[in-house]
Amino acid sequence: MSSVWFFAEPLAWLAVFSWISWFNGRLILNACCSGFFGPTRIDSESQVGSWPGSALEQLFLNSVTGLAWLIMAATLLAVCGQLNPAAIASSMLIIPLLAALRFRGWLTTPATLEPKTLPLGWWMLVVVFVTTAARVFKPEAGFDALSYHLPYARLFAEAQALVVDESLRYPLNALGFDVLYSVGLLFDGEILARLFHVLASFGILTGVYALTQRFFGPLAAFLAGLFWIMTPLIRMLMVSGYIDIGLSLFIFAAVYGLLLYQSLELKRLLMFSAAMLGVALGIKYLALVTALILVVWVALLSRRLRTVLVYAAVAGLVGCFWYLRSWMIAGNPVHPFAQELFGFWLWTADDLAAQSADLLSVHGVDRTLINFIRMPFDLLHYDDYKHGRLGLPVLAGMLLAWLAIWQRPVLRATGLFVLANLVFWFFTSQLTRYLIPTLPLLLMLTSAYLAMALTWLVKPLRWIWPAIGSRNRRLMSFALITILIISSVSDLREEAGEGKLLVNEAQWQADLARHPEQQLADAARSPRALATMKLGFPKIQYRFSSPLMGDWFGPARMAGFVRKSTSTEALIEAMSALQVNQLLIDASYPYFVALRPLLDDPRFVEVFSNEAGWLYRYIGS
Repeated sequence: MSSVWFFAEPLAWLAVFSWISWFNGRLILNACCSGFFGPTRIDSESQVGSWPGSALEQLFLNSVTGLAWLIMAATLLAVCGQLNPAAIASSMLIIPLLAALRFRGWLTTPATLEPKTLPLGWWMLVVVFVTTAARVFKPEAGFDALSYHLPYARLFAEAQALVVDESLRYPLNALGFDVLYSVGLLFDGEILARLFHVLASFGILTGVYALTQRFFGPLAAFLAGLFWIMTPLIRMLMVSGYIDIGLSLFIFAAVYGLLLYQSLELKRLLMFSAAMLGVALGIKYLALVTALILVVWVALLSRRLRTVLVYAAVAGLVGCFWYLRSWMIAGNPVHPFAQELFGFWLWTADDLAAQSADLLSVHGVDRTLINFIRMPFDLLHYDDYKHGRLGLPVLAGMLLAWLAIWQRPVLRATGLFVLANLVFWFFTSQLTRYLIPTLPLLLMLTSAYLAMALTWLVKPLRWIWPAIGSRNRRLMSFALITILIISSVSDLREEAGEGKLLVNEAQWQADLARHPEQQLADAARSPRALATMKLGFPKIQYRFSSPLMGDWFGPARMAGFVRKSTSTEALIEAMSALQVNQLLIDASYPYFVALRPLLDDPRFVEVFSNEAGWLYRYIGS
């Protein structure tokens, strides 16, 4: 495969899905103020005014709505066992077909997605963003992405349906964004799948720019977008197959709708917020916490029980599928949690205790009030918090949230939302990536106050900018964009030369092959292999093309397997119970390596070994 095609194919598919999402979202939102809730035809921009009117806001609102439709349509197809490219493409034509045949007014709204209507500051950030996102053209290395997010996506894509693999971690969960990854795998492969996460990050960049510009002006908007791109945790995760930024996109969209509703008092903005919250509920259980906060927010805004119930009902209707699926299979809508209440399925009490400890006490610092107050300063050092640095602008936002709650309504609402999330986060998991849904608003707070300070500082020089003239200002902006493009191209070429960016399929395969874990996975592929039990190797799941078992939780719990294997005969019995005939041992875990003496038996052969571990096969007597 040529270098051009290696880049062009996934990017072309991403462009297609991005445009389709924008177009479908535009039709859906137009329907909300024409075909369903208003006149059947939109004849003027004044009627469109029931949705926010800036080009950037419409780009964000349309795109996130269309992406939500893509996720929901793909999920429905997977339920029906029809998750294939033809069915997905057909589902994307449903909204345009309805618009053309019945609600013709949907198609009459003037298009606002024109380059000249989008802010130059946003275009500058787009150039910077592209450079940051380029590392998606390198094999996945993220822990959770390789352990279960991409394996789920591959499982659904191969089966073209929603199936349960009891050997994977969290076999029942909210998996909406994983289904979107399946779409990427079906149309192109791993790169397109992960580009959907990049697209979610780009959506937040656009949304935080638009929202900050609406309430605090263009300087604050530019700073908020720049801070989002430069946040180390975002730069690391957006090119990976995690789902946290995808979750954050829809939570941010839900908050966006509420902030606009608070300002404009348009009920359809409230319904937009509820629908986006519903999509978030279908991506990760963490959105249940956000749902509680937003329902309280709606109650304080409306002070009407009916409005609160309608909001909760819409969110619940959109997001309930994965919870109903878990309840129908395991009798527990939030499996694997709350199993003491709903009964145990696959997991044991020990599994649940280990998972609870991992989420609630293992990471971070002691959950005390003093440590909560010190949290922004402690996060500067990062030593006790897991998953990536947040950056100084985010930490400044944590402090400014306390100031914001005493300011005008938009700042007060943002500050209270941020603080509620911080309290929950600190006294539970303390994994920094669980803060990502709050980051856009933290950065908006920082940018708003920083822009106010900068404006005050340069106030004596405010005559300079008008004196330059509009034409010269435009030329300066285009010159800056040109410099950014040249600099970005240079950076990309440098990264390609250093091996940080792969430029063709041959380099991709060579990069995979040099990893010891991939070598072991390749060695495990054999007609003689029934299935493999792994001990360790938390990131090998996605690279394995043959049946693989072994996790910290569930029916193939690795620690339990080792405890049962007190002798060679007991080891063979444990393998037989799981119907595996290969054993993969991670050299970095002494607890698992201790099993090796039991394998010095003629009934076992060492198939392959390297510095990462050993692969054994049971051949019988």
